[in-house]
Amino acid sequence: MRNTSNIAGLQLSNRELLDENEYLREKLAAMEDAAKLKQELLQTLSAAISIGYWEWDEITKRSAYFSIEMADILGISLDSLYEKYQCEKDFFPFVHPDDLEHYINNLSIVLDPEHPRGLAHIFEYRIVRPNGEVRYVRELEYGTRIEDGVITRSFGAIQDITELKENQQDLQKRNVLVQQFELIPEIGHYVWNLDMEKYIYVSPGLASIYGLSTDEFMQRVNSLEDDIALLHEDDQERMAKIYDGRKIDKDADAEFRIQRPDGEIRWVREKSVTVWDSTNKTNQAIGVLQDITEQKIAEQYLLESRDSLKSEVAEQTQQLGDTVNRLKQEIAEREKISSELETKNAELERFAYAVSHDLKTPLITIKGFIGLLGKDIEINDKDRIEADFEKINSAADTMGALLNDLLELSRVGRVMGNQAPCNLTLIAKQAIELVKTNIDALGIKIEIEDMPNVNGDELRLVEVYLNLIENSVKFMGDQISPRIHIGAVEKDGMICCFVRDNGVGIDMKYHDQVFGLFERLNADVGGTGVGLALVKRIIEVHGGEIWVESDGLGHGCNVAFTLPKAF
Repeated sequence: MRNTSNIAGLQLSNRELLDENEYLREKLAAMEDAAKLKQELLQTLSAAISIGYWEWDEITKRSAYFSIEMADILGISLDSLYEKYQCEKDFFPFVHPDDLEHYINNLSIVLDPEHPRGLAHIFEYRIVRPNGEVRYVRELEYGTRIEDGVITRSFGAIQDITELKENQQDLQKRNVLVQQFELIPEIGHYVWNLDMEKYIYVSPGLASIYGLSTDEFMQRVNSLEDDIALLHEDDQERMAKIYDGRKIDKDADAEFRIQRPDGEIRWVREKSVTVWDSTNKTNQAIGVLQDITEQKIAEQYLLESRDSLKSEVAEQTQQLGDTVNRLKQEIAEREKISSELETKNAELERFAYAVSHDLKTPLITIKGFIGLLGKDIEINDKDRIEADFEKINSAADTMGALLNDLLELSRVGRVMGNQAPCNLTLIAKQAIELVKTNIDALGIKIEIEDMPNVNGDELRLVEVYLNLIENSVKFMGDQISPRIHIGAVEKDGMICCFVRDNGVGIDMKYHDQVFGLFERLNADVGGTGVGLALVKRIIEVHGGEIWVESDGLGHGCNVAFTLPKAF
């Protein structure tokens, strides 16, 4: 029985042992799974935050373990890392040359036996990847296992902090820019709390714009009313509306004036934006102020200079315009003189021809009758001698009349009386009195309108009416009820005069010839042919024009002319 019991007890113990071994195997498997899970979590975390880690055997000076993340940070494969990194010096090529001494010094700190155990050492340096790319890394060295006072095993981690470094450098640059920004006295910035309506921050540059220190400004300005009070009184109402608009997210961009404590007025430009908090309500305005006084002074100077230049240009343009107008007037006058000269030259040619032709006729007559006179004297024919003398005297009288008319014509334009206001009605009546005998003899009815005053030489104007009235009397013909109508009307600032008759009239083709020198359309009518030429010259010297109006033979004639209105 005892033996049986012993056997049974032994069998029970074996089963318990088997069960315990199974339990231990399951527990070991669970621990391995947990370790594996932790390892995977560690690898995942390392990959997520760019951290690689390793284990180093300080006795053999060889690597014991490298993570894949460390290889990624160095820019090589894990196999290459194990192959190349056999000792500490093998890692030196990865370190930036400028940081190598710094790296070696930090390694010596970790390996120093006096270094407190359990205390990690962290330092930063740059690495150079095989492709030449430079990266910033942060390294943690942790020597933990010591045997007989010697570190036998060390652990470490390395993290890529390039982005962090670049951000820090960018922030540092921005800080430098802000510092430089603050050194510019014409520029300042602020942070304004819209809820409390007061400044949270005011830069020294802003305070200096107002002629104050930062402390003085903050003590003086405790509300929006205080801030508005610093502005020029003419700009306060406008800026109050702009500042009020910031509460509804309306950015400000305005120019205004401020008044410093010493009374100096300065021009300022302000730009600000509103900032939203987490509850979607505006509670801050961030703004920048710049002193633009010199710019405003320059703008005012440029404005005044531009106005002055405009005035000067306008004046010079006016002077140039006046000069151009004078030149145009001179050119017009020269052209007029040239035209008049051409007309006078043509007239002179006609005059010379007419003189040579018309004066030659009485000379030929005189010469011919002198020859006849000699023959008649030889035969003592008293009747023919007397007739010859009459013919010679008549020709001489004709020549004398021609010479007198030519002399009178030549005097017009050279010898003129003073022009003054004179009445045309009185002038016409004077001319009528000079030829009244002929008028009465023919029973001509004269009608004279009440005419206005003109500006002219009264004696010469009497000659005009005298010649025109004589001409109407000469060419009245066999009219049963002869009449002459004299009048004038004002037109375009001139006085348009006329002498109209119901005589024989003039064929339209001769209208332009009647004022020519020695022009006589009817040889049976007496006269030298100088009368109308003399009239034309007098009217032109007075600045007027003259022309003939007639519907032809048998329809009478109207001679019209213009004279300047009396002053």
